[in-house]
Amino acid sequence: MVNLSKKEAIQLAENAGIVSLNNLQEEVLEASNGVTNLLILAATGSGKTLAYLIPTVLQLDEEKCALIIAPTRELVLQIEQVIRSLKTGLHTVVCYGGHSFQTEVDRLTQQPQLIIGTPGRLNDHLVKENLPVATIEYLVIDEYDKCLEMGFNDQIQTIAEQLQVLRKIALVSATELARLPQFITSSDFTTIKGQTEITGTLSMYGVSTTKTRRLNELHSVLLEQKGKSTMVFCNLRETTTEIHDYLDEKGFETTVYNGGMEQADRERAFIQFSNGTFHTLICTDIGARGLDIDDVETVVHFELPRDEASFIHRNGRTARMGKDGNAFLFLDGEQSQFSWLGNYKPEDWTPPVHKESYTTSPTVTIYFSGGKKDKLRKVDLVGALIQIAGLEKSEIGQLHVMDRTSFAAIPKKKYKGVLDRLRDQKIKGKKLRVALAKPANFYAE
Repeated sequence: MVNLSKKEAIQLAENAGIVSLNNLQEEVLEASNGVTNLLILAATGSGKTLAYLIPTVLQLDEEKCALIIAPTRELVLQIEQVIRSLKTGLHTVVCYGGHSFQTEVDRLTQQPQLIIGTPGRLNDHLVKENLPVATIEYLVIDEYDKCLEMGFNDQIQTIAEQLQVLRKIALVSATELARLPQFITSSDFTTIKGQTEITGTLSMYGVSTTKTRRLNELHSVLLEQKGKSTMVFCNLRETTTEIHDYLDEKGFETTVYNGGMEQADRERAFIQFSNGTFHTLICTDIGARGLDIDDVETVVHFELPRDEASFIHRNGRTARMGKDGNAFLFLDGEQSQFSWLGNYKPEDWTPPVHKESYTTSPTVTIYFSGGKKDKLRKVDLVGALIQIAGLEKSEIGQLHVMDRTSFAAIPKKKYKGVLDRLRDQKIKGKKLRVALAKPANFYAE
């Protein structure tokens, strides 16, 4: 039995800019004082990452380690960002494909207290005996339902079976689990459900179309959005690039996000969509989970997903945090194989009679050739943009500081002057290259 301090938990939350713990976070903290494993059922936006991280880090010391498994690289990086915001000082290692394997090896040999990784990369380290299996006492599997969908169950089981001193397991899921994973021999689980009132109203519209008219209908739907943040979902990578090329010819500024892209390009696409540089993100179902993007107003099912669970996860990108959202379903009369579609009654969508011109973004993204490894922080970028570039604080949008690069969203009408003023200037004592960020590359080599 442990006794986790609520005062210390609140202090961690305050470090992350959270005034007080919500009900979910308080329930998980209280349950973590016991010896039972946890099953946390909560939707995106409910604060579930903090809910499991705070009690986890409070139980760690120099000789104890926690392992967090997440299904995607993007979620691994988001969890790392939350850890950093808590300001715990814990030695944290991230492990995922596209990241330097040798860097991970070096850090894993330095007695880490927290390891965050994807199943595939963690298995690679397990095979090479890099994981500190003798010190990992706590295991968290975030988005366990998604891990199952993506076929990671065997890899996760292999890892869990090698942990020699495992004391507690926490499974985090957005949906109810039909059964617990096979590597769990005890049924001693405490289930904690997050609150559901954070969602807004989702309005569904059915777009009657054909295969030959589908792109034209998408064009009409996007025109009607008038610059709203929109995610267009497809089933195939090739379809995402086909849509982009079509819309590009129509003058639309869009970006693509799919599993065939290099990690750096996926990160750039995510950044430029989330900060408003691009209003439209064209993606496969990899964008339905694990991305922390606020204020997505519209979801378009350009192609219906193969199952209802994926449909629900796609729609979960909008109508969040009490805000309303829209979902457009492209229907071509060949929906008989989607039996689950009968659970939904979308309203017929009528194309607008008078089409207005496309609304371009007032925002651009600028790039800095420095990041966390160069000791660069968000506050350093803010200082440079205000004191050197002459921007008002209100004109600075989202900031993203990566390992070796950083990005800032600023007004499009001012970016040339900003680049001129920052050129040849030092930021935190270092001369960094500053330029307009290029769009992500999503074409296969």
